[in-house]
Amino acid sequence: MIFRKTSFTDLRTVNNRVLDSYQEVCKVLGLVDNNCEWKRVLDAAFASLNGEKSRGFFALVLLFCEIPNPIELFEAFKETFIEDIRRQSEITDGDLLRAMALKRIGTELESHGRCLRDYGLPEIDLETIQVLDTVMDRHAEREPLVIREERNYDEMALKSLLEKCLSRNSQGALTPL
Repeated sequence: MIFRKTSFTDLRTVNNRVLDSYQEVCKVLGLVDNNCEWKRVLDAAFASLNGEKSRGFFALVLLFCEIPNPIELFEAFKETFIEDIRRQSEITDGDLLRAMALKRIGTELESHGRCLRDYGLPEIDLETIQVLDTVMDRHAEREPLVIREERNYDEMALKSLLEKCLSRNSQGALTPL
């Protein structure tokens, strides 16, 4: 006997029960039940990304894909997310490193109007945020002035300067002004 689905509601129906989402249908049918596929995707991506880029990529995956269990994936790749924080700061406590990684992922999500809680990830309490800010401020104060100046640039001014330095001729090639 061949069953033909004739509507989107039919597609969400399993065992005569209409489910809330296609993801739930896939879980019930055993097509997707864990993060194995996402672990493989992130393993491949993180092979060439540093901590900062990996956190940004993870945030984009959260924003634009449906991850069955985001907290499980975060924990699986926590070391990747914190490696640059550990190297660049004086934070050695595992819980603080984890909180800093979550804070930075949360900042990326917030720039798109979402938050950690939307994905079942733990939010960082105010006291921990204050500790992290204090540690990072102390770290920044110890950096050489030249490094602080390099990090403190105006992105819009640089873009404007680049646009002034390069223009397109009639053939579309870039030429200096």
